[in-house]
Amino acid sequence: MKIGPAHTDNQRLWWALLLTLVLSAAGRPALAAMHFDEALHLAKTNSQALAAAQRETLRQGELQGVARGLYFPKLTLEGRYTFLNDEISIDLDPLRQLIAKLHGLPSGALPSFEMAVQDDHYLQMDATVTWPVFTGGRILAANRAASAQHQAAEAAEQSETARLVSQVATRYFGLCLIRDVVNVRRQVWQAMQLHQEHAVRLEQNGMIARAERLHATVALAEAQRAMLAAEHDAQIALAALQNSLGTDAAVEPADGLFFSRGLGLASEFQQLARAHSPILRRLAAEQKTAEQGVKVAQGTRWPEIYLFGRRELVSEDLTILDPEWAAGVGARLTLFEGGARRHRIAAAQALAEKVACLVQDTRRNLDTLIVQRHHETAKAIEEFDALEAAADLGLENLRVRRRAFEEGLATSLDVVDAELSLARIRIERLDALYRFDTALAGLLEASGCGEDFETYRQRGTVPRRIEQICQAQGEGELR
Repeated sequence: MKIGPAHTDNQRLWWALLLTLVLSAAGRPALAAMHFDEALHLAKTNSQALAAAQRETLRQGELQGVARGLYFPKLTLEGRYTFLNDEISIDLDPLRQLIAKLHGLPSGALPSFEMAVQDDHYLQMDATVTWPVFTGGRILAANRAASAQHQAAEAAEQSETARLVSQVATRYFGLCLIRDVVNVRRQVWQAMQLHQEHAVRLEQNGMIARAERLHATVALAEAQRAMLAAEHDAQIALAALQNSLGTDAAVEPADGLFFSRGLGLASEFQQLARAHSPILRRLAAEQKTAEQGVKVAQGTRWPEIYLFGRRELVSEDLTILDPEWAAGVGARLTLFEGGARRHRIAAAQALAEKVACLVQDTRRNLDTLIVQRHHETAKAIEEFDALEAAADLGLENLRVRRRAFEEGLATSLDVVDAELSLARIRIERLDALYRFDTALAGLLEASGCGEDFETYRQRGTVPRRIEQICQAQGEGELR
């Protein structure tokens, strides 16, 4: 058989593509197959955002311990070493002179009446205990606020975990999608190569015009371009997944796209959100914190009553006026501070009302988001089911068009259109599965059950029909 110029061009395309694939494979590290649960575990381990949220939870737990310390007495130790310009003394010379005069004694007959009270340098060290016994409810409110802040930090950590699950699901199954699209594009390229070879033979036998063979060559080049573009998209998707996993190692998804029927009503997920949504839990904790802030501000209207005690630890330098120990009860009340107390109370009340409004608004937004995500899952399944019959028709149409072209009853354009139509249907089915997976992840995240995604995935169905079609095309059953 004589090989024409078109067939030579086809061989050059084939060897160029083969060389490109070999060199790119040699430059890449071996891909590590990774299941979704393994990818999620790796992402949680390496996520700096999640680690920061965990540290914030730890910090708020420690601050809660600080607030509990307000219930207990406070013991302080203080030491001072003081230098004076001169010693402190009491001079009673006028009294000495008066006594001498009354008794008729000479002035020098009596000793000096000057007494040293404090040296010009001395050491003081004392221990002081203070114990607030009544603060107008401020200590109790501070502890409740600290507890609410700890709950808010826990909710924020849970929210970050749910966000990470949704992100990993989006990027993991996004890589699954683009890998499958690459397979589809590669099979279309292989089919176009076969079609071009048939066109060359038919042209050489005089069964088709040169224009038909040229159309097949153009279709082959276009299929190659689409395949290479899909491979570049796969590299971008891989980089995004590596970013979520916190690793530079190449990853190959071991699990595939899936779907699951019978998710339940949207109202059921709304009820779950009201009970488990970390966003609502965090806002509820912030609302509680704001309410306790009002009580703290109102507590300043009452006096602070406390017990105190003081003990001198170094008694050598005490003066006759300094006691070795003292104890008692004290009270402290600010009577006027320019209206600041009234403004603090009003500001705290405004903050509590603001958070209450945010809680209501967020609850409505979550209800709307859950309905939207729920409809997206249902829509994706409906589109996938509708495309199943279209895939069967597209497969049969391609078989008929290929047979007719080989018999000279159809044009190259008919074959190419049938091939591209089937590829479009297959890609749309893959996209429907991907949209279901991402919508499910978003639905679970919004309802506060983000970590249940793996459970739904394990219960889901992986559509083997697409793989069977791919395998059939790969083995040449559609020729």
